[in-house]
Amino acid sequence: MLFWGWGRKSLQRQVSSDTAVVRSYRYLHLMFLFTLTWGYEYAVSTLTPQGWATRPVPALEARAILDGQDLEPSFWKRYSLVLGLAVVFVLVVGNAVLNRG
Repeated sequence: MLFWGWGRKSLQRQVSSDTAVVRSYRYLHLMFLFTLTWGYEYAVSTLTPQGWATRPVPALEARAILDGQDLEPSFWKRYSLVLGLAVVFVLVVGNAVLNRG
């Protein structure tokens, strides 16, 4: 939908020619500008003769494969919906307080 929507996305980093680490997450967006993400899961994908085989792994194992790095969406993608709602809340409450007197 153009105004709001939700779904799943993933980030991936190629570790070698036949191995990649994938981090999937859920998201909710408002007009594609404000987004909130949650439900992070790691998986390791390995190239086999039949195609890519993927198995879930714990975060510690994924970070070890990535040499201590982490795959995360940007700060804006993770928290912009919460920040936007907080700004609207502050403006509404501030306006109510100023117009009270």
